[in-house]
Amino acid sequence: MKITCIVLVLLLLAGCWDQRLLKNARLIYSVAIDLKDDGKLFSSVTIRSVQESGGGQGGSVPVNDYLSATGNTPRQMRQNMDSKLSGEFEASKNRMILLGEKLSYQDIYPILDIFYRDPKSSLGASVAIVDGKADEITRMKQKDEVLIGEYVFTLLKSGERDTYIPKQNVQTICPILFDPGRDLALPYIYKSHSEIPTVGIKGLALMENHQYSGVYLNKTESSLMLLMSNQKGKIARFTKKVKPSEKNRISQYITIDVLDEKAKLQIQKTASGKIRVHVPLQLKVEAIEYPIDHLIDKKTVLALNKKLSGILTKDANRTLNKMQKANSDTLGIGRELMAYHPDLWNKTDWEKDYPEIDLSAKVTVNIVDHGIIN
Repeated sequence: MKITCIVLVLLLLAGCWDQRLLKNARLIYSVAIDLKDDGKLFSSVTIRSVQESGGGQGGSVPVNDYLSATGNTPRQMRQNMDSKLSGEFEASKNRMILLGEKLSYQDIYPILDIFYRDPKSSLGASVAIVDGKADEITRMKQKDEVLIGEYVFTLLKSGERDTYIPKQNVQTICPILFDPGRDLALPYIYKSHSEIPTVGIKGLALMENHQYSGVYLNKTESSLMLLMSNQKGKIARFTKKVKPSEKNRISQYITIDVLDEKAKLQIQKTASGKIRVHVPLQLKVEAIEYPIDHLIDKKTVLALNKKLSGILTKDANRTLNKMQKANSDTLGIGRELMAYHPDLWNKTDWEKDYPEIDLSAKVTVNIVDHGIIN
């Protein structure tokens, strides 16, 4: 009787089996999208393939194939590209989405929409803006012995570690795109036109709403912006000139690593009704290079603290001025207003008022370590 019941239950159970065979897929590892002069979109991708290694040793090595297509929309481009492939277009392993600078001056969400709607898309892919055409990078196929998609992805991960760019991907930038109280900042990368081309990080492209403002922060400014947002990576390093009177050029500089950062937005309304925002940033640092030494002397350390505090305060305020010029609220001041000062937020037109607010920073440096010397 039990066996009969089990058989009947199994017959009544509805089931399905959905499979995607990897052998039928063409794995996309990086995507570049540019805007053509006629207004159409141009996309190029690198496709991971395997070829037999030479020398009769057997085995295989991964290589990149390059494929491109045009279209009026990202979906149409993908359809046109799929018609050129011998297998199925498979974006689940994609590591990079590169947007050409010309394209990024437009609203970038319609470009990213397909990645959010397709359940097979890789939400862990990084997004970056390219100084120039994004296609120039995918055409490289590989850098040295590394496939270009892997190279740029690793480059950006290094930038996150070194506090040049924030930790973000396709998934994490989506809420920021639709947050009226905060703007996005995307990695800004370039391809050199030297005899041996390479790809590097220029800094952070400041977005105004969903489009590139045309203003970017260099790597020092990007690091300070991230520190003011309490988003330090594993390393945050600065080299500053503190002894210009020294004859030896190397001895003019000190290099410090930030061990700990603490920043807190201070928002108030002035008597005239203007919004004033101050960003005090406290840094505990280690001196990792200072040829003059004498860092066991308290007066020397205090003098260096004061000098570095002044230099970095000036850099931080220059960074904030750039952000206001770009009308890019990457610190999320608007979000802070919405959460803790709703009455003030409701009276503002943030897009118009943000560039005019009184925004300042003060950096306080405290050298707490100086290596194993002395």
